[in-house]
Amino acid sequence: MASSSAIPVRSSPIRLRYVTFAVLLPLFLFVLWHDERFIIIHSDEKWAYYFPVRWLVLPHVLGGLIALLIGLFSSRRVFVNST
Repeated sequence: MASSSAIPVRSSPIRLRYVTFAVLLPLFLFVLWHDERFIIIHSDEKWAYYFPVRWLVLPHVLGGLIALLIGLFSSRRVFVNST
């Protein structure tokens, strides 16, 4: 009699989305510091251009941050029906 010794497949505790966000966070900080530093340090000459519309930029930034956080913590999977 043949017996099968199946090895159970364990799901990895580290999900792909957490790895993706762990990679994207340092990239975001790098771009923020090297290209968008004027947002943090207001003595830069670029800040004079954005100062009049700073209150319009803020909702844009917050909306993007909320979208990224929803994507990180969402557990819903979306499948495309190809019929």
